[in-house]
Amino acid sequence: MSRPARAAALAAITLLGGWLRFASADFGLPQFYRPDEQWVVPKARGFERDWNPRFGIYPAAQMVVQHGVLRAWASFAAPKDRPWRSFYMQEGEPLAYLLARRTSAAMGTLTIPATAAAASLFAGPVAGLAAAAVVAVTPLHVRDSKFATVDVAMVFWVAVALWATMRVARRGRTRDHAASGLAGGLATATKYPAAVVAVAIAAAHVGRRRREGRSVLRSWRDVRLWFAGYAFVLAFALGTPYFFLDWRETKESFEYQRGAFVSTSNPHADGSGWRWLVGHAIPDGFGAEVGALFLVAIAWAIVRRRPGSLALVAYLAVAVSGLLRSETVYYRYALPLLPAAAVLVGGLVADLAGRGARDGGGGDARLRCVVVAAGLALLLVPDLVRSVRSNALLARTDTRTLAREWILEHVPADAKIAATDMGNPQGKPPLAGRHDLVEFQGIAQAREAGIEWVVSDSLPPLAYFSRGPNAAQALELDREASLVFDVDPVAPGRPEPVFDRADGFYSPLRRIGAMARPGPRVRIWRIAPAPTPAEPRPQASPAPAP
Repeated sequence: MSRPARAAALAAITLLGGWLRFASADFGLPQFYRPDEQWVVPKARGFERDWNPRFGIYPAAQMVVQHGVLRAWASFAAPKDRPWRSFYMQEGEPLAYLLARRTSAAMGTLTIPATAAAASLFAGPVAGLAAAAVVAVTPLHVRDSKFATVDVAMVFWVAVALWATMRVARRGRTRDHAASGLAGGLATATKYPAAVVAVAIAAAHVGRRRREGRSVLRSWRDVRLWFAGYAFVLAFALGTPYFFLDWRETKESFEYQRGAFVSTSNPHADGSGWRWLVGHAIPDGFGAEVGALFLVAIAWAIVRRRPGSLALVAYLAVAVSGLLRSETVYYRYALPLLPAAAVLVGGLVADLAGRGARDGGGGDARLRCVVVAAGLALLLVPDLVRSVRSNALLARTDTRTLAREWILEHVPADAKIAATDMGNPQGKPPLAGRHDLVEFQGIAQAREAGIEWVVSDSLPPLAYFSRGPNAAQALELDREASLVFDVDPVAPGRPEPVFDRADGFYSPLRRIGAMARPGPRVRIWRIAPAPTPAEPRPQASPAPAP
């Protein structure tokens, strides 16, 4: 394949991936249905007096990026006499979320050519195209690219760092070490778990020096490795300076995260450890076929070693060990595995196609390449279909929005509304500023408090967030209230959709066709007035005595 043909193929793959990521990025707006966005976007809109987000659970680099995007757009679209921050307040707040989501989608799209570049250095141009195709259609990465959070941005910087790391493994120049350290530091300044990329940089350096005949001890003394470390720390410090300058906030945030790391406060049926990673996160988030391909590619990289193999395998091993140690896990925690695993898949595909080192060969070699490419495409079709279906589902109106619109139309503005399971507000219709929801404690208590309406949200796969009324409440509501609104997103008779049970996002990753729209089942009851006691009948006067 000629260089122009490869460039055209990579452009086509990137455009496909970009379309998948930008489509339906406005889901839910003007309401906000993605957890964790509220911790990032308002911070990005801030930074008024300094660059301190006053929030250490996430580092600040992506907030700074979003801040730049918001400010740049406001300079173009906002009235000149209006402060740019006020442009994104009240009715303009959804625009801030949309721009932040599109920033994430752009970085998710750029992850495709970044991974392709790393794979091309690892095993040639065919490997680059194969790795790009894997990243382009991965359902979890496609879906999370629509979120104004930090995970996909971190994966982009990890992919760039792995590209520079492959340069370290191949050439080992000082500027390659510096580039790998800078990209790794920015990845860590976006989300802390990306620090594991330092393992890949160190392994690539040692592998390169070993091929030059140097001992491991001499490799560690090499100034280029320490130069990479300095660049790593410098980029991290510049990306999130208040990690150091506001140490009290950092310490408190790490104490909180350490508790969450070992906590089992989010009980769900998927468990943790290998059972969660291999049985749920990989097949649900990446696809069972691609997950199996990852395992084969890792084994092949160990057997058929080439420059960079040690770095990629070491990176995956350390990243996986961190996932296995945590008791509270989310599917998105597996996203940092994607670029390295895709690069290894690229190496496997290139070797199967006979193009592991260079692009060339006669007709038989080209036929073999076409056959291998067709096989990879067949493996990726299920992921592509799931990504397209996920976009189509997110484009439909959420059940919570439908419930909110019904309430605004039918319930008086001064009416009180009770809700079941108020401890988990994620699945409730957003009614802030119009109605205050209170905990439903029973019909008698509701009548006593003057409450006429009751709302509930339920979805069995996400019972931790939307468990609905308990059995006693359901019986009481069916007996003494009228069901006036009921929207169920799950089509009757379909298999149960598959969600990340620990994550309060109401769009599944598998069996997407089982849902007609995103969101939980929302029901609204109207409490019937208490029955009026019957007036006693007047007794007949006794007949007069004869």
